[in-house]
Amino acid sequence: MPVPPRGAAIELAPDWVCEALSPSTVQLDRKRKVLAYAREKVPFIWLVDAEAQTLEPYELEGGRYFIHEVWVAEDRCRVAPFQAIELNLSQWWLPKEP
Repeated sequence: MPVPPRGAAIELAPDWVCEALSPSTVQLDRKRKVLAYAREKVPFIWLVDAEAQTLEPYELEGGRYFIHEVWVAEDRCRVAPFQAIELNLSQWWLPKEP
């Protein structure tokens, strides 16, 4: 969106959404929010679970989300829509307690 509208609600869906999952909202995030994003035609969503150290990227195809790969722990990855940048997932997580 080159220029946000003044004084009006934004009705344009984002190109990408990243949800940081938490135990208290995981069911809401995985079901109702994902269905709402599909309804609004958000092309890419990422579900990030810091506890499980996972990145689940989904892409909207034909009105439904599909996952092509799950990235974990210390993986390095290129993930749509930011595939031009290599992500080092080890930098995303807090150290695990012994």
